[in-house]
Amino acid sequence: MIHVKKTMMALGLAVLFLLVVAACGTEQHEGTAKQPNTDPGETVGEGAKQPEIDETAKTIVHHMGETIVEGEPKQIASLFPRFTDFLLALEITPIAVSTAGPDAEEFTWYYADQLEGTTSVGWFTEPNFEALLQAEPDLILGLPNLDQVYSSLEKIAPTILLDVVETEEGIKDWRQTFIETAGIIGEEEKAEQVIASYDQQVEEAKQEIERAIGQESVMFLRVTDKELRYYGQKNFDVLYGDLALQPPVDFPGNEDTFAPISLEILPEIDPDHIFLLSDQEENLELVEGNSIWENLTAVREGNVYQVDYELWFQGFGPIGSSLIVEDAVEKLTK
Repeated sequence: MIHVKKTMMALGLAVLFLLVVAACGTEQHEGTAKQPNTDPGETVGEGAKQPEIDETAKTIVHHMGETIVEGEPKQIASLFPRFTDFLLALEITPIAVSTAGPDAEEFTWYYADQLEGTTSVGWFTEPNFEALLQAEPDLILGLPNLDQVYSSLEKIAPTILLDVVETEEGIKDWRQTFIETAGIIGEEEKAEQVIASYDQQVEEAKQEIERAIGQESVMFLRVTDKELRYYGQKNFDVLYGDLALQPPVDFPGNEDTFAPISLEILPEIDPDHIFLLSDQEENLELVEGNSIWENLTAVREGNVYQVDYELWFQGFGPIGSSLIVEDAVEKLTK
């Protein structure tokens, strides 16, 4: 009996030992599963604060490097006429705008009526920083030649200095420049619609001009106080690209914005039509009344058309280009 009892006691102790071991193993396994993630790169817990991410922020690459633009700026300062043209075409009225020229106090005439209440900051080469600061812009658009005052502009608002986009052929492309500018403020789709409307206008104008003058040549000539400047397609793609006007002989390439020429060379070019730009009325004395000038085909036929500086020389954008097209149609089909 004693032997049996000892045997039963031994079996009981063995079973108890196994149960204890099993329980310890289970506890150790569950404890390991509940251990927190110790990776220092991650945050644990539902209540942990996550970093805020501005999904609307854009990094804009421009002449001075990179600028982060958050949201969709609405209080925009334009420090050059083409940016004003772009913004107004997008139905955005800039909060501050440069004037029409270095000696002008007014805005460019063909969009001035859309700028009621807009602050004038003077000509872009010497912007009025006090007026710009008081306007409180949330974005400033300007040209690369403002690089010397870029740090001062940046203290007022994020500043982007954009140059003109050129095609592979070296032609200044207002459409692509417009789209890039619109992209900064999230208005690419609207820009595409504006361009489509302009292109439709161009197609109608092109047919009207062709019916009127056929393949007669058209020259763009500028008279300064020092020289005559013969312009090609680089600056005037609206004429030779959009409207497909026939260029005269010795047409300038796209390496430079213009080719300086002498009055004596004009008879060799002898265009059928001349768009004539003069900075000052007195500059016209360099050509008018001169026998060489008077014997040109365009002059004899009464096909010389004086054009406006603010429109024809600064009208780089959908609004300006549209008005140039209208003006060209009126002049060439009269």
